[in-house]
Amino acid sequence: MPMYCYRCPKCGRRFEQVRAIADRDSVVCECPGCNTKARRDFARQFASVATASKRWPMWSIFGGVHPSQIDEARAILRKHGTDAEFNSEGDVKLESRRHRRDVMKALGRYDLDAGYGDPTPQKRAA
Repeated sequence: MPMYCYRCPKCGRRFEQVRAIADRDSVVCECPGCNTKARRDFARQFASVATASKRWPMWSIFGGVHPSQIDEARAILRKHGTDAEFNSEGDVKLESRRHRRDVMKALGRYDLDAGYGDPTPQKRAA
């Protein structure tokens, strides 16, 4: 299922949400921060490199953890020389492209398409 970007008009929160393809034309969903109706942020979703700075910070469910694992995730991030803010649902706040890369790498998450500056799994020598 694809991921869509949203922005809340009330609290200004930017977040991602996985939605069914059948819901791709729906431009409204509930903000996880304040339960207000948030609208799709097409500008962020289809932004060019020139506007990349306007996308940060962002809340990511894909970099997030289960709420019971927040303390453990923070400890892992500190061990790898970085830190991140988590909300009560376990979503992680990513401050920049580099921060996203560092958080994903520390938590062992990979973009299999090697996009968005994420680390890719290292091939092991045979």
